[in-house]
Amino acid sequence: MPDELSDAELRLIELDENTEREALTDFETTKVRLAEIRQIEARLRAKAVFATSGSKNSKPSKRGRKGEGRPKGRKPGSQRDVAEATGVSQPQQARMERHIGLAEQFPFLQRAEWVRHNVLQAGDLIEQLSSDAQTASAALLDQDAIPLETLAEHGITLRQAHE
Repeated sequence: MPDELSDAELRLIELDENTEREALTDFETTKVRLAEIRQIEARLRAKAVFATSGSKNSKPSKRGRKGEGRPKGRKPGSQRDVAEATGVSQPQQARMERHIGLAEQFPFLQRAEWVRHNVLQAGDLIEQLSSDAQTASAALLDQDAIPLETLAEHGITLRQAHE
């Protein structure tokens, strides 16, 4: 039976099992969804290439044959077709790609507490820093925070911790 399921169906089953077993991070969910979108995009483009490839034996005349020439409307397998097929708009796909790119560049952004809009905002701020400052900031942010309870046990107030 698993041989009868498509790759997309198997991934959806896997995603469903993972969701039930353990909550996925926003990064993991976005990465899986973007992979599905890219697969649909590849399938649509392959279908478009197959549909537009004509017979290899026919030679066009100087004026072209009926039905040849520039296709009318948008290109099959276009970004708009992908957006319609997936239900994810082009700008949303771009935000998903940026989310994945930033989280892979700065792994601390993959943590469960970092949701897409926070990652994108942090990315805008991080990119304003020099390369050295980005590295230092990422290293600092990648450390686990000291829980407030631990500070309180040692008699340190929040104000003292920031000084």
